[in-house]
Parts: sequence; structure tokens; C-alpha cells
Amino acid sequence: MTTTQSSIRSSTREPAQPGGRRWRRRLAVAASVAVAAGGVTAIAAQGASASAVAVDTSAYYVITSVNSGKALSLAQQSATDGVDFVQNTTSGAATQQFTFLDSGDGYYRLQNRHSGKVVDVWGWSEDNGADVRQYSDHGGANQQFSVTGPDAAHVTLTNRNSGKVLDVWAKSTADGARISQYTATGGANQTWKLTKVDAGSGDGGSQDGPVGWATENGGTTGGAGGATVTVSTAADFLSAIRSSTAQTVRLTANIALSGMHKVTSNKTIIGSGSGKTITGGGLNISSQKNIIIRNLDFTGWDDDAINIQSAST
Repeated sequence: MTTTQSSIRSSTREPAQPGGRRWRRRLAVAASVAVAAGGVTAIAAQGASASAVAVDTSAYYVITSVNSGKALSLAQQSATDGVDFVQNTTSGAATQQFTFLDSGDGYYRLQNRHSGKVVDVWGWSEDNGADVRQYSDHGGANQQFSVTGPDAAHVTLTNRNSGKVLDVWAKSTADGARISQYTATGGANQTWKLTKVDAGSGDGGSQDGPVGWATENGGTTGGAGGATVTVSTAADFLSAIRSSTAQTVRLTANIALSGMHKVTSNKTIIGSGSGKTITGGGLNISSQKNIIIRNLDFTGWDDDAINIQSAST
């Protein structure tokens, strides 16, 4: 017998959760259909003898479906709570990179490199087909997963709250197919490959080198070759990005700015860790060149957050 999945979905309000939160989500109802012949596609080496797979908590991983070859991905380049996780063609983007935060007892929270949010079974659901989205890390059991399998190329990710496993819905191989939870069947759509990206500096980034326009006119190197300056205040941040020398400016705290502020040439500006937020202002690049900005969120600004204009390259 083969278990297949249907995706009948409706809107409903979640009951109150620990901490008084309430959510709205789409309720996914799973239907089982019996078919003749065949059998559940399984990873023969996995099964009852599967054991915990060691992960490097200082590193980032791309998590790829064994069934589709596509990567667990944040559906949008957003740091907003409630954004869906889907599968997409593997690109190595920060939206496809995850670090494993140790929760103890063999469980981990999967933190997305782009958003800093973690993989969350929406509304603490124990249902087959429940939505899997990103949410702020509160350490709940619905955000914790065990990592088991014969090896890092064939792992199952089991939710601590529900006992269900991460699943590519309906065994889809299409980009954008949603990620859900489902009772473990051993199917390839429930089996994942962990590929380590790097040693986990936590400074965002998505490529081994520049792509697209960033490769033109001699390429883009930012502050490479200059000093690395670590800043945690608005005043120090502004001083560093205005300096006349090549620099890597690493922002280690959230800061507030007022208005738009000039960035000079040959700078790499990075929000450290899971990303940092600049509130109330933004960055202006005018008649400058060779600048890299990454791993920053902007909120409460009244311009374009990052302006690029007037003969900048």
C-alpha cells in the first residue's frame, strides 16, 4: 500500500498557545488512498536501526530533499514571522542555509541564515499536513527536531511536539512545493541530505563569489584587503562607513539612525550573527563603487533603506 497526500486547506484560528499567542493558519487535512501494487518509496538503509546523526552547531547546512534534489527554502526573502518554508532548486542562498541550535536531549532548532527565525510547526499542530513556517525562536517543542538516520545524506527530521517528520507535500518535485509534517513512512520525500556550507561565521552571504552585475568592471570585493572594524553604536557605525579607506564594517548590535547616511567606496558592511536591524534610517550610495552590504534588516525608514544613485558602480 502507498500513502499519498491531498492538500485540502482552509483558514481557521489556532487555540491559544504557551505565552498567550494565537495564530491563524491554513489547516491541511491529509487523506490516505489505497492503491494496488508498488509500495512506499523508502531508504532501505534507514529504518528501525537509524540513530542520531551528529551535526556541527558552529556551521550552516543546506538541507536537500532526497526525493526531489531541491533545498528546504524560505519562500520569501523576509524576516517576518509566519512565512512558509518550501522546496526550491538549490542555489546556496542564505534563505536555504540553516544552523542547528542545540535544545538538549538530542533536539535542535533549525535557524534560517537569512531571517534568523527558526523552523516552526505552525500553531503547535499535531496534524498530518500542518504548515511549516518560520517564527521567532521561543524554544518550544514545536520548533525542535531530532536528526536521525544512517548518515548525513539520509536523515529524518522529527518534531518533538508532534512526533511527525518534515515532509515535502505529496512527494512533489516542483519548485515552491510546500513543506509539511507527516507520520513517518520512510519515504524519500521525508528524507533529507545535510550539506555543510562553511564554518558558520553567521554573517549571511549566499555565494562563493560575486554573480551577475557584481562581476563587471573588475568585480566587487568591498572592503577586502582593509581592516575589519567591529562596531555596536550608531556613532561608530557611521564613522566606519564614511571612512576613506577600504574596510569591513561588522555591526554587532541593533542601532537607530535618523535619515540617510553616506557610504564611501570599498566597504563591506555586515550584520553579524543572525543579522542586525537598523531602525529609522538608511544608507546612501552616491558616486561610489565597490560596496557590499548584507545581513541587515531595515525598519521605520522613510526613504529606500539603501539608495544607489548618481554614477555609482
